[in-house]
Parts: sequence; C-alpha cells; structure tokens
Amino acid sequence: MTCVASTNDIMVSQIVLLAASYGGCGSPTSNFLPCDGAFYDGMNPTFSLLWSAIGFNFGGYVSGSKYMFAVPKLAQPTPNTAWYICFNGIFPTRP
Repeated sequence: MTCVASTNDIMVSQIVLLAASYGGCGSPTSNFLPCDGAFYDGMNPTFSLLWSAIGFNFGGYVSGSKYMFAVPKLAQPTPNTAWYICFNGIFPTRP
C-alpha cells in the first residue's frame, strides 16, 4: 500500500478526527498535535505557523519572551478516536 496523503493537502490549523492508533503518513506525531488543551511556545520554529494562524484563540499567555498558546481541547467522540490539529502544512491565506 502506497501512502499518498501529505501535509500539502492539509492547512495549518485544520482539525481532523483520526483513529487514536493511526500511524500512517502524516502521523499525528509528525505533523499534528492532539487537541487536548496543551500549551506550546509560539516562538518555537516548529509551532510558529500554528501560532500565527490561531494565536490566543484557545487560550495562552506571555511569559518574558515566550508566547505560550493553547490548542483547542476537544472531547474524544468515540472510543479509539481523537481530534488533532495540523501544525505543519499549507498556511491559510488571509482575505
């Protein structure tokens, strides 16, 4: 089976529902963060695009030179599934 999904098809800040055991290409550990309400440093280059897209919409704070932003906290809809937010993909255009 060839993997054809890529982050070229998913926008930064797009939220997707995946099976919790999902491990294919675009695995949650490589391009997605779980929607668990956790905080991330917006100045970290890994998460800077997501920070630019969502800012403090789901919470956050400034501490010195760190801009800590939160991802949304979404309930698990059914067993063995979870919501994930993309941090590495197409950056959404602004109107």
